Amino acid sequence: MCISVPRIIDSFLVVDGRATGILTHQQRFVTAVRDSYGETRAGEAEELYAQLGSRVTAGRRFPRLEATVSGVTMVDRPAPAQGTVLEVQDEPVVDERQWPELKGPELNWLQDAARDGEVVLLRGGAVAETTTAAIVLLTETGFVGPDAPALRSTTRHWFSQAIGPVHSRRIEAAELYRAMADGRAFALNALHGVRPIVAAGSARNRAAVQQAAQWRARWLTDAEPLL
Repeated sequence: MCISVPRIIDSFLVVDGRATGILTHQQRFVTAVRDSYGETRAGEAEELYAQLGSRVTAGRRFPRLEATVSGVTMVDRPAPAQGTVLEVQDEPVVDERQWPELKGPELNWLQDAARDGEVVLLRGGAVAETTTAAIVLLTETGFVGPDAPALRSTTRHWFSQAIGPVHSRRIEAAELYRAMADGRAFALNALHGVRPIVAAGSARNRAAVQQAAQWRARWLTDAEPLL
């Protein structure tokens, strides 16, 4: 049975025809399109991914794929500048979305929530993600990430395979903000790769910035040719 959502989107950094985790992106997008609009639109999504290699131009690009009940489209866009740190506001925001595990249906809500800057989203009182990125913390026992409902992050999937496994568990906001202050909190998404998370206006942790830069370089190196 299909669910009724206004749109499903996907976007990711492409550098000279290569992107990291392209198969994971394809699987997430096609599955969401199939669940939302059925087999015909899913087939169109598969076909669009097969055409990316010839439709995305050279250089740094940030294509946007979008599916609706009417069809599947792609816009080839230049990539925004890549950031090195993600600043978040001091106060988390309760995530009121109906479909947090899908990318696109409630993009307007996310943009409104972040109108004064990036924010941490809470579900059931626990950390879920930020308005644009997955969250990973470095702890004494390894990497952990929130288990609250959130978008299935392709970059977290890459991180778990390339850098180290990420254990999912409940993370309270207080734990996240302590980790941010200590340089142990990182944001992951398909445009910027890995960045340390800091409170807005606070000093950057040099060691965290350097560590994230190393991971981001690996993320770029692991890019594969478009399908």
